[in-house]
Amino acid sequence: MDIKKVAYGSGRSCFLEIVTNVCSQKSLIYLDTKYHNLLDILTEYTSEDNCDSFHDEWMARQCQPNMNKFLKEAENPTGNVSLYDLCDNVADCYSGLCHVNQDLTEALDEFCDMVEAKALEPKTFYSCMVKILKSDANLEYDCVRAKNRGSNGTEITMADRAVFMVDKECTRTVMEGMCETTAMSTFDEDWEKQQNSARNQSQII
Repeated sequence: MDIKKVAYGSGRSCFLEIVTNVCSQKSLIYLDTKYHNLLDILTEYTSEDNCDSFHDEWMARQCQPNMNKFLKEAENPTGNVSLYDLCDNVADCYSGLCHVNQDLTEALDEFCDMVEAKALEPKTFYSCMVKILKSDANLEYDCVRAKNRGSNGTEITMADRAVFMVDKECTRTVMEGMCETTAMSTFDEDWEKQQNSARNQSQII
């Protein structure tokens, strides 16, 4: 905090030049004459049981630009920046600030985890298919369980899981539930290619 105090002290003229465009004349006079008093308030630590001081509020407000960038991208994704990185920046900024409600920080951490998981979701037909074949989650679908009724109670293998792939609509249902929508963009064409490939392999064998 001492480093910040020195930096803000030496940057007095720059600060006053910036606030000239956004503050009233009365505020400008106060800031000009009481600048170092303001620095004392902003850079002075407060007790841990007091999170409502001007200092604590100011520390939290420094995170607002990061939050604004994150909210803007979340509401209208451009794809030019990583939503997870923006979320993580906000979470890091809020970390350890007692003025920020703990419920908010926990919710933000959970959302960041969700965004990260979403980013790792398969985005092509074949990467989606690999995910499905490696996961037991596809067994939650009725059409998949119906295809595996002949397994006689033995442990279900990857080959067993692949049985449902011959059913186009079952495959569509599972992929819609387990993968990104981009993996479905050319589903009909990709499914036909996959079936032709499977038939060719069976003929070779």
